[in-house]
This record gives sequence, structure tokens and C-alpha cells, in this order.
Amino acid sequence: MESLVQEIRYSIRSLAMRPLVAVVAVLSLSLGIGINTAIFSILDRLVLEPMPLRDPDRSVVVFHSGPGRSDRGTSFPAFTRYRERTDIFTDVTAFSSDRPLLYTNGERREQVYAEIVTATFFSATDVHVPLGRPFQAADDGFADEPVVLLSHDFWRRRFDANPEIVGQTIVLNDRPFTVVGVAGAGFTGVAPGISVDVWMPIARWAHLIGEPERLTGEEQWVTVIGRLAPGVTIAQAEAALRLTDRQLDRNPGDETYVRDANLALRDQAMAETLSVTGMAFAVGALVLAMACANVANLLLARAAERRREMAVRLALGISRTRLLRLWVWDGVLLCLAAGVAGLLVARWSLGLVAALEVPTFIGQAAMPTLALNFTPDLPVFAFTLALSLATGLSVGFLSAVHVWRPDLRSTLNTDRLTDGPRASGGAARGAFIALQMAVSLLLLIPCGLFVRSWANALAIDPGFTVSGVLLLPISSDQQGVRVEKPPDFERILVERVRELPGVEAATVMDPVPLWYGGNFAFFEPEGDAASEGPQRVGFSRVAPDYFRTLKLPLLRGRDFTSSDLAAASAPVAIVNETLARRFWPDGDALGKRIRSRKTLIEIIGIAADAKYLTLADAGRPWLYRPNHPESRPDSENPALSLAVRASGDPAHLRAAIRREVQNLVPDWPVFQFRDLSEGVELQRLVPRLGATLLGVLGTFGLILAAIGVYGVVAHAVTQRTREIGIRIALGAQSRDVMLLMIRQGMTVCTIGSAVGSGLALGVSRVLGSLLYGIGASDPPTYLAVVALLLAVALLACYLPARRATRVLPVDALRQ
Repeated sequence: MESLVQEIRYSIRSLAMRPLVAVVAVLSLSLGIGINTAIFSILDRLVLEPMPLRDPDRSVVVFHSGPGRSDRGTSFPAFTRYRERTDIFTDVTAFSSDRPLLYTNGERREQVYAEIVTATFFSATDVHVPLGRPFQAADDGFADEPVVLLSHDFWRRRFDANPEIVGQTIVLNDRPFTVVGVAGAGFTGVAPGISVDVWMPIARWAHLIGEPERLTGEEQWVTVIGRLAPGVTIAQAEAALRLTDRQLDRNPGDETYVRDANLALRDQAMAETLSVTGMAFAVGALVLAMACANVANLLLARAAERRREMAVRLALGISRTRLLRLWVWDGVLLCLAAGVAGLLVARWSLGLVAALEVPTFIGQAAMPTLALNFTPDLPVFAFTLALSLATGLSVGFLSAVHVWRPDLRSTLNTDRLTDGPRASGGAARGAFIALQMAVSLLLLIPCGLFVRSWANALAIDPGFTVSGVLLLPISSDQQGVRVEKPPDFERILVERVRELPGVEAATVMDPVPLWYGGNFAFFEPEGDAASEGPQRVGFSRVAPDYFRTLKLPLLRGRDFTSSDLAAASAPVAIVNETLARRFWPDGDALGKRIRSRKTLIEIIGIAADAKYLTLADAGRPWLYRPNHPESRPDSENPALSLAVRASGDPAHLRAAIRREVQNLVPDWPVFQFRDLSEGVELQRLVPRLGATLLGVLGTFGLILAAIGVYGVVAHAVTQRTREIGIRIALGAQSRDVMLLMIRQGMTVCTIGSAVGSGLALGVSRVLGSLLYGIGASDPPTYLAVVALLLAVALLACYLPARRATRVLPVDALRQ
């Protein structure tokens, strides 16, 4: 133990003698360790963290599934049946997550998210309710007043952690609810990674939103968790429930399954999270590998300077094992310090992720907040410690290999400044430089591809003018509140908005192009052209002035008129050029008819092609139909939106539009104004984020590689000072000396670049589907990135090589 303490103290003194080396090493390693710690924190939060269940070993999820279905839901009547099976379960609960509600506080309205549950939810889950009480059996019925339970974060954020909140009333969806309790800190709901604001009894929620049929119908929308009775296995429970459900035969083709709750509740999150974190860990590993190579190079340079000292120690009797430990301790201490700094880097990184604002889909409820608060727990600390120790041991052993079998005689007889190009550790340092160059290219080439893809995305013409258009969702279901609208609401609203000053055109549409998925149906042309049968075609429901509002060219025919919106009018449609050519080779679709089921629809116009779903759309057939309020239930159009083209700044129209809507519907809940251009920005998000993330990491790798190259060449100049002096004394020109040193550095850089280019070619193929207008093996990108990296390497070689030309032979020979 005493010798161990001595070794640690010796390593600390040794590192303190070269503080700059230690600081550079810790900063380099902290970024690599911090990035990997942040990724592990997300993985731990979404996948590895145990579910908050009272008895996780005996808790199961019961669900129904059939051919071609991936959902894992159960109907509410099925839950009531399972609740009565006391021979199988001792406790059964049901819940459904991510249900939007509207919280009202005076004039302020805010969307909140509820996890709707049965009264047994808090007894089945291991959730503490420190303030107030959990739900009781009476809360599932309607005899008592409606109740709600708040999350700790929502209570602190909206009620300033008022301990008197229990018993008070809050308004949700314009209905009063009594607060009966506040959940414990840290519990954000059962859904992994999603932050819930309130909990509400399921039956109350179903009546609140006007859908009590959910409680009696066979729609499979709730998740059922049961606690197995003593002695009952998962297989026995599944067999018993299947027998009962088959006798009822409510959904032919469906089967009942019973699975371990910890695994079943995380299956979806696990599949999605592992794919993302797997790629993130790969990037993090590359960054850490670069940092390790850089630190190993620094330690190898120190080892070369101290090889004579090590040889003397060996000659005086120190064991090679202890000498090896001295070097390994250097790496371990540096990495432990980097691990502490890495926790700060991880906290900062997760803060940036949580602060990212990604545009939500127009007309749909905004997604609930991701619960990514970084609170280091035991698994995170253990991971960081293990990663730091593993990195430290790797770096330490890599830099200490040269002390295991040194040539004592040649080392003691050779002056420390007379080494030639094969100086101690030179080959290893060259290998590390090649590794850094290769890894830098693995990051920089995908970054270059994303940059070019982003530039291409910016240049893509969507086929319509996105600027100057304001959007407002006007569906009947707003944030979970059923809105009672007057008859012909959309038509009246559009007519009033068109009369507002500063409005060029206004219309109604579903869907909004480039914001989210579209509507699809099967159509076929009438007559001989129908030989191929019905074809799946995307379509939009629109009002008159749609093409004028979007400035989408109408090439032939006419636009829709108000008479086309009447339910009794003849069915008409406008098609794009691609659909016209697909159904009629000459593209002459005017006056022709197409069939959808039993309805014949006349083509009254041909519009130019546009981008409908993504910017990568190429020749997608599309059809436009008039929006019939009488024949179109709003439940089928959750994203019906008002679109207004402004002659000036669209933001100036918001107050006037809000006033017109409230004149028609005074209690309109929420106004989610958006710009049409945000949809295009959403489409450009992937290449922009890819270019930004990989650009930052690639730049970091480029700097590390440049530092490494500079260090290797500078060290070579120092090691070969006497040789350089002799060469100059014998007539060597300064240019020859400079080229000699540059050649030494650029050789390994070129090798590393060749290896990295080959590896990047294989890795980049995975990114092909994410790129716009560019292939994964784009030669100009590869050449530009390699040229940039080699130019930086050349500069890093030139600076120390230039110093070599200034060596005076007299001074060098006197050393």
C-alpha cells in the first residue's frame, strides 16, 4: 500500500512538472468522456432505468395484437374483465400517456399533458405522493367531484410549490377539477423519457373530451399492467386470458399476450433509442479515440525525453512491473481528472439537447417535454468511472510499452539528442497520428456531405412560395377541447379574413404541404386508361384561392369556386402534371374523369408539380379536392388549417385573425400561429443538425490532429537537433532540412488520410437516405475534405520544420 501511494505521488509530481501537457490532456479527454457520458445518461433514462413498479419481478403487461400490427394496447372493457380475475392478478391498473389538455388560469391558457389512469395506478406503481393522497376507488366513478393529481415539476412551475394546493380547484378543458395530491419529485410518468404534468382518472377524461364510447368500445387504446398472483407464471396467465378472450371473440384475428412489464413498457423506446444512441456512441467513440491518441502521443513524447532516466532506474534494480505502473498511473490520473470534467461536459451537452426547439407539426398537439434533466445517479457515476479507468489504462499502457523491454546499453551510451529518425516511440507516435487523421476524416467527410446536402436543400424549389404565408389550425378538436363551431365556419372565416387589410389571399387546406404526412386514397381513370387498376394517390382538401395563396401555378383549367364546396355539387378535382401524365400519356386530363370507389370525379384543372411530403419528392402524383364541410367530419381532419398570404409581414395579421375567429367562436382555446416557411425548415433540419454536430466534432478532431502532427514533428526536430546541425555543417540547404522534417510528418498523415477515406466511404453509405441531391460517395466532397485536412497537416508540419532550418551548427554540436 505504501508503494502504491508513493507511485501516485510520484505521478502527480511528474505531471505537475509539465502543467501544459496535463491541461491539454485533461481537456482533450474530458470532451470524449463527457460526450459518451451524456449519451449513456439518455440511454439510462430511456431504457436501462427500472420502471417505477411496486413489484417489478411479478408485474406484467397484457395486450392484444394481430397480423401486421405493432401496437400493444388493450380495450377498456378488456381491462375490466382482467380486473375481475383475482385468480391470476392481485392488482390490475390501466393507463394511457401523452393526452393533451388545456389548462386555464385567468386569461392564460396553456397546453398540458396528462397520463390518464385508473384508481389503482398508484398502488401498482412505486410512486410516492408526499402531498395529499393518491386516487381512490371512488375517483373512478362519477358520484364525487372530478379530481386531478399534479406532477412535482408542474406544481413547482405553475403554483410556486404552494403546499396549500391540495383541495384547490384548477380548470382543465374548461371544467373544474379538485387537486387531491402532488406526486413525488423525479416521477414524470410511466412513458420513458416523457414528462407528464397531471394525472386524471380515465373515466373522467373520456367524458371530459366527449368520447365516453371509449369506455365500452373495443378500441385498443389503454395499457394494462397486472401484478401476478403468487404461484402464477406468465405462461399460465397468458393461457388463461387467451381462453377467456377467444370465447368472447370481440376482435377476430387478435391474440392476447402477457409480457414482463419492464421489457414490454420499454420495447418501443428501446428500439428507437438504441438506434439513435448506437450511432451517437459510435461518434462519441471516435472522439474519445482521437483524444486518447493525442494524449498517448503527449505521453510518448515525455517517455522519449525520460528514457535515459528509466534506463538508469532499471540498471539500479527497479522492477519493470513497477516502472510500468509509474507510466500507467500517469494515464489513469489524467483520465480520472478528465472524468470529473466530463461530468460537467455531459451536463452542459444534455442542457443543449433539452433546449433544442424543433418545429412541431402544424395542427397537431405539440409533443410533451422530454425528461432529460441530467441528475447523475449511481449508474452514470459508475459508467463515467469505468470509462475513465478504461481510457486511463489504455493510454497508460500505450505510452508505457517502450519501458517493458528497453535496450539499456544503447540507451545509456547514446546521448538523448543524437537519436535519428527511429527515435524511441517514433513508430508508435506516427501510428497515433495516422489514427487521428483517419478518425478526423470519418467525422469531416460526413460533415461535408451534410453541408452540401443542406446547401442543396436550401436551393430546392418546393414549387410554391413559402414566405409570407401565415397558418392557423382550425380543426374542431383543439388541444383536447371539443370546439363547437357554427355551420359553414371555414367558409365564413375565410371570407372575413380576405377582407382584412394587408391580406392578399386566404384559403383552407388539409394537409399543409411539407409539414407532415398527407391524405391518400385509391383512384383510377375512367374508361380504357383504367387497365392498371386503382392506384394510391396523395390528395389535399382545399378551398378556393388555394393556388393563389400558395402561388402554386395552375397551368390549365380553372380554380375551385364557392359552388364547388356545396355538398350537392358535382364532384370535381384538380390534378398535378405527374398524375395527368400517369393516367393519360398525353397529359391532357381536362374534362376527363377519375373514379374513387363508386364516385366519378371530373378533372377541372392541371397544376404544376410541387413538393408535398418532403423536399426529396420527385414526380409524386397528387390530387386536389374541394373541402366539403357537410361531407367531411372534422374528426377526419385533425390538421385542417387556415392559410393567409400577407402583402407585408404576416405577424401583423395575427391579432386581426384572432379577433375574427373569436367573433365566430368566443371560447376558441388556443391560437397556434405558424409560418408556412417553418415546414421547409423542418425538412432541412436533418442536414442542418448533421452538419452542425459533425462540424463541431470534426473541427475538434481537426484541431487534435493538427496538435498531434505539430507535436510529433516538433519532437522530431528536438530529438534530431545534432543531426540537423551536422547536415547543415556539411552543406545541406535550409530547404532540404525543411523538406526532410515535413516529409516525416506528411508521410503518416497521407497514410492516415487514405485509410480514413476508405473507412468514410463505407460509413457514409448509411447516410444516403438523409442526403438531398448528393450521393454518399460524392467525389468533390471527399477531395475537398482530404485537401483541407492535408493542408492543415502541412501547416502543422511547416511550423516546427521552419524552426529546424534555424539550427546553428556550432550550437548544435556543442550540446
